[in-house]
Amino acid sequence: MQSFLEYKDIQFTYQTQAGHTLNHINFSVQEGEMITILGTSGSGKTTLIKLANKLLLPTSGAIYLKGQNIADIDTKQLRRRMGYVIQQAGLFPHMTVKENINVVARLSKEDIQEARLQELLSLTKLPADKDFQTRRPWQLSGGQQQRVGLARALYCDPELLLMDEPFGALDAITRYELQQEFLALQQETKTTVLFVTHDLREALMLGDRVMVLRDGAIQQLATPEELIQNPANDYVRLLLQIGRG
Repeated sequence: MQSFLEYKDIQFTYQTQAGHTLNHINFSVQEGEMITILGTSGSGKTTLIKLANKLLLPTSGAIYLKGQNIADIDTKQLRRRMGYVIQQAGLFPHMTVKENINVVARLSKEDIQEARLQELLSLTKLPADKDFQTRRPWQLSGGQQQRVGLARALYCDPELLLMDEPFGALDAITRYELQQEFLALQQETKTTVLFVTHDLREALMLGDRVMVLRDGAIQQLATPEELIQNPANDYVRLLLQIGRG
């Protein structure tokens, strides 16, 4: 069975530093699967997902999407097949909610579909009224901003969703609500997801499998149950103990 996404012997080094940020990364993702990527700051989590949409290029190795080397795919076309959600939403402050959600269509010079906008507002549990659509990001709560960012990322019905600590800046209650809503949404849409987090509970709650990174190397990639019951090494065991504490 062909993997949906595959990293083959990926290494990455920033020119300004010695040593690898990512070192011999090998893993595959099945279609519709959500992989949560867990690790401390500097472990290579964000670098790993930026390689998937060519925001960064590997020093060596190759990444395959549906069996095709992404190096051979036009970058604009590749990114149109993916959604990208970051911490604090990354909304354009001068644009309204409606304009922020529709920006992908505008950049692609496609006709803006009102029906698609309404569908996304409903999917992300946002108000559909005109007053809300004309608000600017500063007029929204943190949770609403993240929902708008998610709606924007979903506009083109992406094959792959890249999420970089999207709920990390939210208060605990809003964060839990969004985690539950996103889990239900992903199960409904069956979108393949790479989800970066530094929070153990979030990783275990959302991931079909959890990847633990340390110093640019994969320590373990397993289901939440396998990770808890059979940690691969002392580092994973310590991470679980601290997270539970």
